[in-house]
Amino acid sequence: MKHYKLKILQDKPFITEFGERWPALFSESEVNAEFTRITTVPLLPTFMSQLDRHSSQSMKVFKKKGGTAGRNLGLIMAAMDKDPTVETRRDCILKALCVYMNESSESFIKEYLGVELPTTQMEPMVLGLYLVKHEGAEPGEPLADVGVIIEGVGVLRELKYLANGWAVLLGLIYSLNLSYPKELKHTFEFIQKILMGLDGNILSTKVQPSMAPPYLSELLHSYTPTRTLRSADQLLLRVPKTKSKRRGDRAFSAAAPNLWNDLPSLIRQAPTLSVFKPTSSP
Repeated sequence: MKHYKLKILQDKPFITEFGERWPALFSESEVNAEFTRITTVPLLPTFMSQLDRHSSQSMKVFKKKGGTAGRNLGLIMAAMDKDPTVETRRDCILKALCVYMNESSESFIKEYLGVELPTTQMEPMVLGLYLVKHEGAEPGEPLADVGVIIEGVGVLRELKYLANGWAVLLGLIYSLNLSYPKELKHTFEFIQKILMGLDGNILSTKVQPSMAPPYLSELLHSYTPTRTLRSADQLLLRVPKTKSKRRGDRAFSAAAPNLWNDLPSLIRQAPTLSVFKPTSSP
């Protein structure tokens, strides 16, 4: 079976042919199992627990955002006041994360009214999620449907919540060896590295020591614990020992790693300089 799956991936068929040749994949339980087989990380439990774990810190950072993005974040987070359930909080955090990363989810998340989404409305979507609301639905009322669309085809439905749909889509991206949506590349990388802990030891491009001038990058080194610890995926820098508390601790080689390590992980993972600057400012 393993070689059969590999053969399908190597052929790179369209999604409709995927469904014909590997129909068992397109179920929530099978996506979760395949993702775990590939990464050794349980998909849904890890996604939800880590999303909850980072919620409080994320909301604090979101509130500091100014300008148009800050106002849009406020509108998204206001939904939690009307419906304080954990499901709504998760959905709001994911939507807000896109805005915070200076990315747009408009072409990725499509919302509709009615009972069933017409097939013709799926066709323009290459990769994304659809949410179908009941007409006249009140805040907190369950959605009529949540599903995943790949290449204009609805491959999974009845996923209940946006967060659940997002997690399943991430699993399909890994299972089918797909690329992240270009419009949400940084958002998905944050989910991959911070929430799921995959490739978390790779520093974001704009803050890698190699991107700094040589005379500075030579003084900075990534922290690698001698055994597996939670700090291994926190993008920390190694702080060298100094002989003098007064002079040694003020040297760039010691002061810079200390300042960097004191930043919240959400800021250390900032994918671009434009995102990093406003969040790291007091």
